[in-house]
Amino acid sequence: MKDKKQNQNRVLLISAIKKFTIGFAILGAFLFICSGDIRYWNAWLYIAVFSVSIFFFGVYLYTTDKGLLKNALTPKKRKNHKRHLT
Repeated sequence: MKDKKQNQNRVLLISAIKKFTIGFAILGAFLFICSGDIRYWNAWLYIAVFSVSIFFFGVYLYTTDKGLLKNALTPKKRKNHKRHLT
């Protein structure tokens, strides 16, 4: 029982780290491609502030409410709505 819970926590932690890293890379790519220069200090500042806040929020959720973190990391299912053109 304890091993299963530890495995679930490990999977949740790896998923959170993976999504944080991918999000960091995509955000950096968007900002630096749009600016055209990697020396754009405003983008570095934005990435630093955003990443630190997201990191500490993720750590807070991991320590206090793992269920909410798991819910935040899972993709939401979309309902199939028919679009009517008028």
